[in-house]
Amino acid sequence: VSQVIRKGDWVDCSVAELEPLRAKPENIPINIVYEDAHVLVVNKPPHM
Repeated sequence: VSQVIRKGDWVDCSVAELEPLRAKPENIPINIVYEDAHVLVVNKPPHM
């Protein structure tokens, strides 16, 4: 449903509870190209 919202209107919505993350850490060697106190540059394969 699309509707214009104006000053004084109330918006009520429900957000489903998030499912727990199922990703497990892996011991993958990484190639750190550059690192300092604020930046980390990593050479990695696409979509990793």
